[in-house]
Amino acid sequence: MVDSLLLRFWFGFGFHLIEFTNSVLPEAYLLPIGMPDRPTSSKTMSDRDRISGLPDPIVHHIMSFLPSDDVARAGSLSKTWQSLGSTNPNLDFDQTAFQRTLPETLSAVEKLDLFLTSLNRPLQRLEERSMNVHKLKLRAIVRDPRLFELAVQRALKSNAQEIELDYYDLDNRYYKMPQCLYSAKPVKRMKLTGFEAGIVDLLSGCPSIEELDLVWCNSSEDVKFSSDKLLKFHVELQVCGGLKSIELDACNLQSFSYYGYSIDYNAVRAASSVTRRTCTINLSTCTFLRSLSLKNAKVSDRWLERHISALAHLEDLSLVRCGGLASVRIFHEKLKRLHLISCVKVEEAEIDCPKLRRFVFEGGLPRFGFLNSSGSLVATLTVQKGTTIWWFRQFRRLLGLFDHCKTLEIICDSYEELVFPEEARESFLPPLHDLKHLKINCRSSTVDYTELVDNLLWLSPHLEIMFLNSKVENHCLKFQYKKISEEKGEEDLLYCCRAYPKECWRHCLEKVIIDNLDGSANGNDNRKNLLNFFCENAKGLESIQDKSRTFKVAEGKFLNNQ
Repeated sequence: MVDSLLLRFWFGFGFHLIEFTNSVLPEAYLLPIGMPDRPTSSKTMSDRDRISGLPDPIVHHIMSFLPSDDVARAGSLSKTWQSLGSTNPNLDFDQTAFQRTLPETLSAVEKLDLFLTSLNRPLQRLEERSMNVHKLKLRAIVRDPRLFELAVQRALKSNAQEIELDYYDLDNRYYKMPQCLYSAKPVKRMKLTGFEAGIVDLLSGCPSIEELDLVWCNSSEDVKFSSDKLLKFHVELQVCGGLKSIELDACNLQSFSYYGYSIDYNAVRAASSVTRRTCTINLSTCTFLRSLSLKNAKVSDRWLERHISALAHLEDLSLVRCGGLASVRIFHEKLKRLHLISCVKVEEAEIDCPKLRRFVFEGGLPRFGFLNSSGSLVATLTVQKGTTIWWFRQFRRLLGLFDHCKTLEIICDSYEELVFPEEARESFLPPLHDLKHLKINCRSSTVDYTELVDNLLWLSPHLEIMFLNSKVENHCLKFQYKKISEEKGEEDLLYCCRAYPKECWRHCLEKVIIDNLDGSANGNDNRKNLLNFFCENAKGLESIQDKSRTFKVAEGKFLNNQ
């Protein structure tokens, strides 16, 4: 059991721990960079229990990454683990999960009393041994918040560095924060959910704080604050609530995220009147900011341009449902990741980010003036469906901007959205001639894979890998090509190849590998149709590999049975 927990930890967090572990352990304990050897049947349990031999601080650090249930289960199999678990400075309490383990015959008062006992017992144990609390995480269904204040006070008295409180009220009420949090001097990281928050007083009273997360908290104040220690600030507001303004002068701030309120239309119908307020945000002095995420934020084109130019170290920018944006111009030398999602009023965009490696776009079809990014760009597009020739012309123009990227992913409701009408295919040139990897993620399935593959190979006529994913099916097609001849004249090429220096798949496709098509709906028909499609249309095709079988092809005919 303990060894299996170690393996789970190793895959999830182990490599991040190696540097920390090797810096504090004597040489005999140093962890190798690699997977632990697989234990043989001749080894005893003590030989295989690698965690119990580690120093206590390392085991406690490992425990901090594991769910409380796993820590408790492991304690029943390892005396060392059980002993260390009783002095674990990382405390995690979940009232709902705890009460699910209790007999249903107990009353609500009895269940609450048992939970409070389980909450205060480990805190008291650490106090008796003069040990500090490192982290307190508490998720509770609250009727009277005073019942939990003693636990918070004890944790702070024990110099807790991380506090995470999630108070859930069945009547959607907010609770005043425990007064002791306003003077939590040793706390470096704080996450609060479900409170009336005095943000300025909180930041002022916690001089060591580096990370502050406020989720579903309510506040209606102007937040103007200066700090040289604050590294991360995240605020997520409740329905129709909101701050008036946020102005941070935090020279070392690295991450800022603001999730504004969204309208609850059921609540609006029941209300006699609704006042919509917007929060103004000013981060222009946070020059070392690396990550900026805005959702439902009322920011303008001018605001965006001003902050983009001021935040010289920005690497990650996410704009979600920012209704004030209409013309997005992002010119940045260091930006690596950009999300532009559901900003419905955006009509035009220009992006010049030579280090951009990840781009996610969801919305209509804005006019993209240009897109300059790195050659390793992985792009994801989700666009609203259209049916007119004008729409397909705009869609083709948008796709053409991603011809150079490493991988392009297109998300759609149905595969039919990607099928260009014959009129459009005759009028347009393929937009993705240099693309190698194409992923299609569809929210439904399809019947005619042949038509889909034909259209995708028109869009991108020199693909190497094509992924077709839906809710129920995942398929992969791989393509291998012959070396392109440099001796052919223009008269030897069909029209589809004359406009480009490369021949398309119909002329130079040598081998097709089809994975996992038989397992789909109508799989056998799809398989036969695809085999025949490639055999008839790929002029130089030599073989098609389907599962473990290989079909030889010559001059548009199979040389062995299908």
